[in-house]
Amino acid sequence: MGEPSVRDRKAVSELLAAGLRSAESGKYLTFKIMGEEYGIEILRVREIIGLMDVTSVPRTPPFVKGVINLRGKVIPVIDLRVKFLMEPGKTTEESCIIVVEVATDEQEENTLMGILVDSVSDVLDVLDSQIEPPPDFGVNVDMGYILGMGKIEKKVVMLLNIDKVLTINEVETILDTKSKVEASADKVTENEEAESTEEAESTEEVESTEEAESEKEAVEETV
Repeated sequence: MGEPSVRDRKAVSELLAAGLRSAESGKYLTFKIMGEEYGIEILRVREIIGLMDVTSVPRTPPFVKGVINLRGKVIPVIDLRVKFLMEPGKTTEESCIIVVEVATDEQEENTLMGILVDSVSDVLDVLDSQIEPPPDFGVNVDMGYILGMGKIEKKVVMLLNIDKVLTINEVETILDTKSKVEASADKVTENEEAESTEEAESTEEVESTEEAESEKEAVEETV
């Protein structure tokens, strides 16, 4: 079976919206990376968007693709392929960004982040009885980012704990980068507004001077 088409992605988005309206636990949005299927709790997903321009930010971890401007909000974008130490791949028309809420210890409100995936699959109901603990690979392998292994029909879906995919230090770095980008954007806006004000004042001054000269010429002609 081939990857979902853009039309299928819209269908998944509709299922996502329906799932968010029902606000039920036990629902997961599933997606693929390098052919493997993963799932995120639907209550942590805000929306699915197609690929858009991502602004790279210097001196950030390799898995940080950059930031996007989503309706005026600066949102960091994470490449899960790179984060999971997989081979970087080319994006396709099926590639998309899933905007999720990530809980942090540093902020009272959840932080919005985008995760770049190869394709979205479906919205699934996963019962507790269908979830097994993550495999044990020893004390040196941190599996805290895996909620469990979902057994759905004949396939296994790795259910992610989106709050644990990134370490505390990584989240702090990303939030710091986000703050700097927002501050830079605010500064650009302030400069543009200042320039616009100066141009307006300059135009008014020129118009006032021209008007005064016209009145003077009119008086001279009368005399």
